[in-house]
Amino acid sequence: MNKAFYIDTFSHKSAHEMFNSCLILMAANIFDTLEVRSCESSHENFVKLIKKVEPTNINYSKTRVVQGNGKFKLILRYIFGALQNIRYVIVCPKNYILIFPFNNLFSIRTINFINKFYKKKIIIFCHSELEGIIINNQNIGILHKILNKLSRNFFLNKNIEISDTLYFSVLGDVIKENISEIIDKKKALKFISIDHPYLFDETKPIVKNNDDKLKLATVGSINKSKG
Repeated sequence: MNKAFYIDTFSHKSAHEMFNSCLILMAANIFDTLEVRSCESSHENFVKLIKKVEPTNINYSKTRVVQGNGKFKLILRYIFGALQNIRYVIVCPKNYILIFPFNNLFSIRTINFINKFYKKKIIIFCHSELEGIIINNQNIGILHKILNKLSRNFFLNKNIEISDTLYFSVLGDVIKENISEIIDKKKALKFISIDHPYLFDETKPIVKNNDDKLKLATVGSINKSKG
């Protein structure tokens, strides 16, 4: 029987809700049993977003995530989430595949190290944190400076080998190709790519011929870190 643990110790409320919800549904279609661990607010948004009954092979249990959007709470969410991630790698049964929808850079090096002994099958989905490999902007905040340094120290460090059963996924072949040009070939082989999933509604575009305004849209929230 194929079994998996979906472990989200970072997202809360509507954060990454579309990607997270789609990933849960895809995993529910692939695995016979899916253990979902996320905070209550994330799970509530998942149920609302899918607009249908939750698949019967999903077993949900609440895990603690530091709530709030302030700088101090964000740092605490990273640190507490990192400790949670490490704990799950240790305690989850070996016959389960571990799915992390968010790459917490505060825990990745420890997870990689201990997994050389535990040999759990793990896949971690990467997002904008990979920009830290190439970004060296002195005008960003201290947290982003730390995250960029952690990203470079792991993915660009030639002394670090990724454990045999640990893999990363990026959202798009182009991103995978770009990453392969920056990191060494051995690490690049540990990356796979999928298209960014989305739950589409049947909608008809509204065309206004007399509207001279330029309208732009972006996937996800708009903030300074995205430029």
